[in-house]
Amino acid sequence: DHLPAYAAIRPNSNFGGAKNI
Repeated sequence: DHLPAYAAIRPNSNFGGAKNI
C-alpha cells in the first residue's frame, strides 16, 4: 500500500513487501 515507486525499487516484495520493510 506504499508508493508505486517504492514497489519499483522492490519488485520482489511488491506493495505488500514495501509495507513489511
